Amino acid sequence: MKGLDIAESKWSGYVGYLLDYVEKAQLLDEDLWALFVKQYREQNDIDNGWRGEYWGKMMRGAVLTYRCTGNEQLYDCMENTVRDLLSVQEADGRISSYPKDKEFDGWDMWCRKYVLLGNLYFYEICKDEALKVEILKALSTHLDYIIAHIGKEENKKSIFTTSRHYGCLNSCSILEPVVKMYKLTKKQEYFDFAKYIVDGGFCSDMNLIEECLQKTKYPYQFAHTKAYEMMSCFQGLLEYYEVTGEEKYFTAAKNFADMVHESDITIIGCAGCLGEFFDNSANTQTKPYEGEMQETCVTVTWMNLCYKLLQMTNEVKYADWMERSALNAMGGAVNTENQKAARAHVVDGATGKVFTGKRGILPFDSYSPL
Repeated sequence: MKGLDIAESKWSGYVGYLLDYVEKAQLLDEDLWALFVKQYREQNDIDNGWRGEYWGKMMRGAVLTYRCTGNEQLYDCMENTVRDLLSVQEADGRISSYPKDKEFDGWDMWCRKYVLLGNLYFYEICKDEALKVEILKALSTHLDYIIAHIGKEENKKSIFTTSRHYGCLNSCSILEPVVKMYKLTKKQEYFDFAKYIVDGGFCSDMNLIEECLQKTKYPYQFAHTKAYEMMSCFQGLLEYYEVTGEEKYFTAAKNFADMVHESDITIIGCAGCLGEFFDNSANTQTKPYEGEMQETCVTVTWMNLCYKLLQMTNEVKYADWMERSALNAMGGAVNTENQKAARAHVVDGATGKVFTGKRGILPFDSYSPL
């Protein structure tokens, strides 16, 4: 199954309103794009933060929005910020929000993943062939730098030592863009690096692929239960299956999605009623809890995983699962009432400046309590 091409569909009603709102409230904000690129230029993640994810995540969302609207003003914003991002690449290929003396720790690999993903999404719609060549060259040297430092060889750092969080699920989720890069370039070293990640099973103390083949535990019972990062790993596994054709990887990914849906997807189509973690939320959703829950990143990643499975299988259940999320958790997270955020994150680590958007509001809520 193939998705519609750019602007082949017309969106009206509530969905059309949301697309228009998001474009105007966030995606056309050139100051925001510049601020996100600034995180790489100034390398502000000196506190093991994840500011380096913002640019790639917003670029992915912008490309998907552009595919719906065909808004050429949005395309121009995206092209401008891609060129800006490419200008921060260091001579050795690095594009990182971490300084060299702190690299490959915390969320650095995760952020480098989003450098790859954001650019790869734009690459698919880029109209300028010369720019496409420039993007692919930059991404290749960016990935080459990572592979030169991370791997199973004695002089390299294990991917399972590149983060202190969640068994390095966050780092291993780089699999998806690594495989996409292999598909574009056919470089053997990219396939080898992808295989290295898959062979490790995504987690430092449990092989999650084997667990999903055996189906003896639900994801909320795994050694680490961070929902967003885990789903991102299995998104990458689907890409890897498309390259290798090894059915066990396809089976593992489908089993994973089935188990998540059974044990953790709530009535609004999200997961995690204990912070950002799988917690058997299909059942725990009825328990009172005043903390953060139902992370919007989880909603989006679940929808993305289901969309990939829908494309690969044509099974209608994945469309049904996406629809529940889109009309409830996702739509409900859009700040259409322009409410001021209860808290704001410090984005600029160098100055401590708090950024809450041009209008003092955030277009999305990070969490969607039931």
